Formats: sequence, C-alpha cells, structure tokens
Amino acid sequence: MRSGDSTLGGAVLIVDDEPTLRHVLARSLSDAGFAVTEAADADQATRAVTDDRFDLALVDKNLGETNGLDLIRQIKQIRSDLSCAIITAYPTIESCMEALDVGAVGYLAKPFDDLKDVVLQVTGFIEEHRRRRAMRQAVQDRFRVVTKNVAAKTAPPPVPAIDLSKLSPPPADMAYIIVNEAGASVYSTSVLGKEEFPQHDAT
Repeated sequence: MRSGDSTLGGAVLIVDDEPTLRHVLARSLSDAGFAVTEAADADQATRAVTDDRFDLALVDKNLGETNGLDLIRQIKQIRSDLSCAIITAYPTIESCMEALDVGAVGYLAKPFDDLKDVVLQVTGFIEEHRRRRAMRQAVQDRFRVVTKNVAAKTAPPPVPAIDLSKLSPPPADMAYIIVNEAGASVYSTSVLGKEEFPQHDAT
C-alpha cells in the first residue's frame, strides 16, 4: 500500500521486518512529501518492485532468514536502475563495502535518532538517482539520433571551404581555430611583431 504523493519527493519502498520502525520511517517520509510503500519481507518487496516504479528502496540488512544484500541483488535483477540503500544497526566499513559491492548507494543507521537527518539522506539518494537517470536518458536519446542518422545514411552538411589568403591577419593577442574543408582543425594565431599569418595542424 502506497502513501504520500510521488510528484513531490519521489517514490520510496521500505523493506523491514520490524513493523514499528518501518511505520515510523514511512510516516516521516510520507509527511516530507514522499510516496511510501512498505514491505515486511523479501516476497512483498519483489512483488512491489515488479508491480510498481520506485526511485529508492530502503532495505534492512537482516530480514529474518533473508539477507538484505541478497534481496538487493534480486531487486537489481528486476529493476536494474532502481537505487537501493541498506538499513543497518551495525554500520561498519566492511558492511558498507559489501553494500556497495551489490549496488547500494549508501546506508541508513538505525535506530533513527533524528528523522530529519534520515529525510535529508533519502532526499540526497533520490536526487542522485534522478541525476543518473537523466544522464542515461540523454545518452539513450543521443544514441537513437545517431542510429537514426546512420540508418537513413544521413550526414551533417559539409563545412564550406575557407580561402585563408583572403583573411586579414588577426590582432596580436588573438588565437582561434578554423575547420578546413576536410574537417580538420587548423590552429591559427598571430605573432606579435611579425606580419606573417602562421598556421599549423592542431593535431
């Protein structure tokens, strides 16, 4: 069951077998503008991820007989682009490295002494998720444009040839780049105190 409005903070899945902690966290995130879905075990979590879209999954490291890191692996198989963070009562360097190895973006340490800090952490996780998603979308859009051009055998219009003999020498402190008719860059610069107009290949 989802509470809150995903148009504000984002959609968050909380997976924890401790109902009190789960409800408190869900209420705090919902009040902060997140759309929150709760799951008490791995089966509920995988069903939720299969049926709905989330910006972030918060997964308890110890879910009874289920290891939270294993659950993140399962979640990534269903939604490879879903960001996940570990909830743990014993944050250590080793446990953090294990979480990173399975694709987690970070962790929340419980008990939650200051829920405002938790909300800030979740906000940061989601903002980073959205930045990565936007970058992936931009790359995919660019790839589709390139693929379309190749399929249609289109190419950018040719660059007109430039007759360098008709150009006046530039100011002594100016440097610029000219692209010739072959598409190669020719770096041109004036030389202080000389009337020549030297040019050489930028490569």
